[in-house]
Amino acid sequence: MSNDTQDVDLNNEETSQTEAETQETKTEEQEVDWQAKAKELEGRLKRAETKLKKSSDSPAPSKSSISGEFDYSQKAFLAVNDVKSTKEVELAKEFMANTGKSLDDVVTNKYFLQELKELKDLEATALATPSGSKRTGQSAQDSVEYWLAKGEMPPQGMTELRRAYVSAKMKKDESGKKFYNQ
Repeated sequence: MSNDTQDVDLNNEETSQTEAETQETKTEEQEVDWQAKAKELEGRLKRAETKLKKSSDSPAPSKSSISGEFDYSQKAFLAVNDVKSTKEVELAKEFMANTGKSLDDVVTNKYFLQELKELKDLEATALATPSGSKRTGQSAQDSVEYWLAKGEMPPQGMTELRRAYVSAKMKKDESGKKFYNQ
């Protein structure tokens, strides 16, 4: 029995020590300067508010609008969808900026596809037209050179052109050779 009483006594001593520690922490908590703690928390709150204001004033830019350029994955996506030339990529950027849609939505949009087709047709036409030769094309019908080459007088509705044609024809006849072999 003596062992039993000793165990109880040890337990009582342990409980009394823990009770004493909790009472000390309670008195320490009561001694805390609540005004200083409140000022500290107010300071933290103000710093958090200013950070929030700064982040809301300049929102984080999205990937596509960081520098107005597409990254490599977006360029690859466009290339797979047959948007390859720089003019076509610029068209995609412009369409994204105007509509606010994602790149995936832009590539499937019927209006974008129509504009893309028109742009490709214009590029194909420009590539098909020879630019360095003498036979690049005819002069316009409202020019004097056209009517001189044709050898006819312009229609009656074009009085200014008719006057210019007559004066150009007279200059050509005066400066021209009178004999075929001279």
